[in-house]
Amino acid sequence: MEFSLKNYNPINYSKWDFSGLGANIYPILNNIERIIWREAIPFQDMRDDEGQGEIVTLFALRLLDYANGKREIAIPAAMLHDTGFSKIENAGKRHRDMWVKGKTNNVSYRRIHQDFGVQIAKDILGRLDYNQSHIEEICAIIGDHDTRLKPTTESGKLMRDADILWRFTVPQFRCYGKIEVPSGSPAELLGNYKKVVGEPIFNIKEALLIARIELANTLMYLFPNQAPALLQDNYSVELDRLHRR
Repeated sequence: MEFSLKNYNPINYSKWDFSGLGANIYPILNNIERIIWREAIPFQDMRDDEGQGEIVTLFALRLLDYANGKREIAIPAAMLHDTGFSKIENAGKRHRDMWVKGKTNNVSYRRIHQDFGVQIAKDILGRLDYNQSHIEEICAIIGDHDTRLKPTTESGKLMRDADILWRFTVPQFRCYGKIEVPSGSPAELLGNYKKVVGEPIFNIKEALLIARIELANTLMYLFPNQAPALLQDNYSVELDRLHRR
């Protein structure tokens, strides 16, 4: 696979702050984004998925280099997309139970946190006197980011891809790895990841390339001894990118 991500740098987990409070993205946010982020922190990662909001925001920022989304819409949408889980009692346990039962794709289940997220976004952005037309688009994106039943804007496509890219990260594995791959086997984990990479789920072609890089990156961080042999045949380009960073 030929790469067009000349300026993309994989996440450096040796220097990563895993708290999910935003230390990794704060330096690259603009002033209004920092205010929105601070307002959103009390509602973040309530599905027992520490770092999810920050990771999705990071990927959204990076995808802006390759897509036509509007920063003033895509970034607040990324920051606020899953805040609705804060309104659901025992959201983490409930989500894990639904995952085990294979019901996390259920439309009615997904709508609950989306609808709550829209309410939170309207409240936060409204209090900040954010542009009303931007608020409307941001809320439309949040209100369908998981159900994906309606057409979306370029900013919405970017946010959706950033949300999917979370699946390929170390924080995601720490939250859900034992559910997805009970054996903890790196080979089984790679097989599980490859199913997602092989699906036509990305809107932006560069997002697929980033997914492959971050898949290799996560495996190398989690399983430094086993990962090179597992990745050398089909992910040699990605391994080379990791070695050159």
